[in-house]
Amino acid sequence: QRQAAEQARDRSSVRFGLVMQGANDIILILDEQLRIEDANRQAVVTYGWSKEELLRMSARQLRTDEEAAGFDDIASRARAADGATYETTHRRKDGSVFPVEVSSRFIEVEGRKQWLSIVRDITERRRVQETLERFNSDLEKQVQQRTAELAARNNETQLLLDAMPDTVLLCDQHGTLLSARSVRYPAVAGLVTGQQMPGSRALVDASVLEIVRTMHPLALAAGQAAVQEFERPVEHGRTMWLEARAVAIGVTRVLIVIREISERKRHELGIMANLEREKQLSGMKSQFISVASHEFRTPLAAAVGSLELLERHADKLTEAKRTELITRIHRSLGRLTEIMDDVLQLSRADSGRVQVQRMAVDLVKIVEDIVRDAEVGDQRQHRFDYQVSGGPAVVPTDTKLLHHIVTNLVSNAVRYSPPGTMVTVKLGIGSEGFSLTVADEGIGIPEAERDRIFEPFVRGSNVGQIAGTGLGLNIVKRYTELMGGHIELVPSGCGTTFRVTLPFEQPPA
Repeated sequence: QRQAAEQARDRSSVRFGLVMQGANDIILILDEQLRIEDANRQAVVTYGWSKEELLRMSARQLRTDEEAAGFDDIASRARAADGATYETTHRRKDGSVFPVEVSSRFIEVEGRKQWLSIVRDITERRRVQETLERFNSDLEKQVQQRTAELAARNNETQLLLDAMPDTVLLCDQHGTLLSARSVRYPAVAGLVTGQQMPGSRALVDASVLEIVRTMHPLALAAGQAAVQEFERPVEHGRTMWLEARAVAIGVTRVLIVIREISERKRHELGIMANLEREKQLSGMKSQFISVASHEFRTPLAAAVGSLELLERHADKLTEAKRTELITRIHRSLGRLTEIMDDVLQLSRADSGRVQVQRMAVDLVKIVEDIVRDAEVGDQRQHRFDYQVSGGPAVVPTDTKLLHHIVTNLVSNAVRYSPPGTMVTVKLGIGSEGFSLTVADEGIGIPEAERDRIFEPFVRGSNVGQIAGTGLGLNIVKRYTELMGGHIELVPSGCGTTFRVTLPFEQPPA
């Protein structure tokens, strides 16, 4: 049994020796006075002393001078507790120092008490720890700096929100308002809580909510800022224009900024209207030059040619031929007069110099005289039908403007109708006004051109060589509206039919 025990002890000693020598940590065995009795290979490598030198040393000698002072106290506490683990500083043979973690246990082997100390070099751990501490310190400073910067940005943002006149809304991904702020309309904040606040306006609230419903999906779908303008009614029949800008913040938020642009929109609309007016004037100028050069050239050429014939060959011409040339000159000059009169009437209407002056006149007789004059001037090439309904015959109207209206309509009916066709004039008199309908059986107006037929210098594409300036219907429309009435192109199966409706009294402006 003793031999077996000795063999087991030997095997245990061998295993302990192998573990001790193969360990990566320093292993020291000390006696009760802390003198080194054994040391492993790692101790020799780390400290730099040979094993023989280490076996002649005390554990106190491994400590630096600063750490040696407290060594006895540590050893006393460790002995009382049968062990201790602590961090300290050791030195090497070359005088360099390094941090270590020491785990000591008080053990008894074969009735003899010893210290088993495992010493671990914690230089790398200390370095990592110091790095972490520096990192944490730097991180803490950065956090403090960022917190200060964030507070400053929040303050700037708040000042910006207080200064800007826009309405700022924040919505979630479902379009629910999370926040609302407006300097111009503070009551918009009530849209978040659903409670009506002092100063709330129903139309403005409804407009804001409608804008949110419109802009929210646009911002989420576009992936960038969506911009749209809205025209919305406000109190007292007024209209305001709003510009909304919406942008998605992440996937759960949408920021919407609403700005009132009514004043800017009014300026824009005014500029667009002026630009359109300039385009119209430029077009009218070009049209006038084109029409005038053509319409003036023909009667002037006829008049000049007739005058040259009379001047050179008057003594050789017969009386009938001279009369024909003089008639041609009169007709050409009359045509020039008509053109200049149309231009003059248009200029007077544009400048606002035409005034409505009503007086009691025999309306039936005036219209009949105009129709009969046209019939005589037409030399009975067309058939005329004048019809009257209603009454009374004597009514208040402006004869000068009415004469221009009826004359233009009847002369157009004659000009654009082939000989032998009927020109019908119907006068209907009511209690508050009268209507005048002029119908012909002529070439008519192409369907695609009917919307522009009342514009100046506009003529149908089917007029061919028929003379005309394109001003007559525009003058008729202007004078009709000036008298408070309206003119319309009545659909008909053949030819063209115009109906003018005029009141007896001037309506308020």
